[in-house]
Amino acid sequence: MQARRRNILQIRDVVPESDEQALHHFISNSRWDERAVLNKIARDANELLGGTDDSFLLIDESGIPKKGRESVGVSRQWCGNLGKVDNCQTAVFAALGRGSMGTLIDTALFLPQEWTRDKARMKKAGVPRDARGFRTKQELAVDLIERALSNGVRFSWVGFDGFYGSNGQLLRMLDGTGLTFMADVHCNQYIYAVDPATDETAKPMRVDEWVKEQGPTRWKRVLMREGTRGPMHVEALHGRVWCYQRGDDRLHLWHLIVTRQPNRLKFSLSNAAPEATIERLAYMQGQRYFVERALQDAKQQAGLGEYQVRGWRGWYHHTTLVMLAMLFITQERLIEGDTVFTAADVQMMLVHLLPKRNRTEADIRDLLERRFKRRRQTLVFDPPGK
Repeated sequence: MQARRRNILQIRDVVPESDEQALHHFISNSRWDERAVLNKIARDANELLGGTDDSFLLIDESGIPKKGRESVGVSRQWCGNLGKVDNCQTAVFAALGRGSMGTLIDTALFLPQEWTRDKARMKKAGVPRDARGFRTKQELAVDLIERALSNGVRFSWVGFDGFYGSNGQLLRMLDGTGLTFMADVHCNQYIYAVDPATDETAKPMRVDEWVKEQGPTRWKRVLMREGTRGPMHVEALHGRVWCYQRGDDRLHLWHLIVTRQPNRLKFSLSNAAPEATIERLAYMQGQRYFVERALQDAKQQAGLGEYQVRGWRGWYHHTTLVMLAMLFITQERLIEGDTVFTAADVQMMLVHLLPKRNRTEADIRDLLERRFKRRRQTLVFDPPGK
């Protein structure tokens, strides 16, 4: 609670005519509908970035380290932000992008089973009744994709990393609905190099084993994407492979695209049109960088992980406002051209240009007194682990 109050007080100390109680109520308790705002963010982002052959929807997750056990969804789980299993909250995000621009448009907080099995804990955290059932991260990803479509977001493909790409059910669902995907997979992903329906000797093999069987002349240097320092090229390897798992009613003939950089191979499967070129597939694979960049910008420029709210409503309110701020920054960048300003540039200009509270000597004395008081309260009253 003390940390949350510190954050709100920092805002109040800068923003003219702001009030601590009003800010606290606006984030944690007021009943404005975050879903309506998120839907509007998605539609506005579509106007900026959607509707082209190069528009893409990217799915990724992010973990926010947290102490204690009161914050909604907090648990010991994998935290990509830390690169290890630790106490954190995890959410799945959707980002819409085009070219070198991407912005977050939706999110879903992941609730581990230790939460969904504890009705009292869910009720205390304010989790709505219709959100109290356990859903995997892959199922949350499907929700995000479906909501994007229902909001009229237009994209040419969906991209995600190996955690989601390793889920065959997700890939087959997307393929069955006619959506194009570019899914990173792990090196132990099994494929068939020849059609097992026509060749009885065909056996499944790992994608890294398939790569070893390809000659050096099959690799091709291609443009992956434009970077901040110019074009980024990679060596790429492409083949058409068959995928099958128990329960499938048919074989799936998909693209396997492998890119090679120093000490790293990246494998992806895609159901793009059969005529898709190796250049196009490598380009599509390379765009997943922009959801990672969108999450990084949201954390660094808009405070995505800087909150101390514990309840469901407060978490969604904070995260929604962050995405709204990043949409504004994206719009401002597009006005000048995406290669002119970075998100940090726009944030810096806002810090200097937005009006600030005028402070009198009395304001400064009051500010210092509150700082001293907060420090004393932190030393005396803050219980450990909260």
